[in-house]
Amino acid sequence: MESSGLSPSLEAALRAAIDRIPGVEHVLISNSYGLPVAKVSADGADVDVTPFDTFAIVFAKAAEAADKLPLGKTKSAVTLSPTFVLVQASLAPLVVAVVAKPSVNVGLLNASLPALVAMLEPLRAAAEAG
Repeated sequence: MESSGLSPSLEAALRAAIDRIPGVEHVLISNSYGLPVAKVSADGADVDVTPFDTFAIVFAKAAEAADKLPLGKTKSAVTLSPTFVLVQASLAPLVVAVVAKPSVNVGLLNASLPALVAMLEPLRAAAEAG
């Protein structure tokens, strides 16, 4: 199993959050250029999640552009496909992505995002300062 790049306590908290939502497979944290910062998988397996790096770039750039409109701040986006559900949240300068099975309860997943983002605030602050 590969290290997540997170402190043991934050990794444990993320695993607990993942376990509360059936169907969630991974929580990925990337910078706005799609470079991975950390990853936590539900089963602890080292799974290649590289295809989702491109989604982080697209979301970060789209959120940046949308934030210039007088519509408010972009907080999250949901991508539905036949093989996965991807929910991304802005944690500028980071992007948090939750990858789930198509059977996941998207409403429950969206409702869980604010707590997940709050949990990652120390990581966001470190990335912004660093």
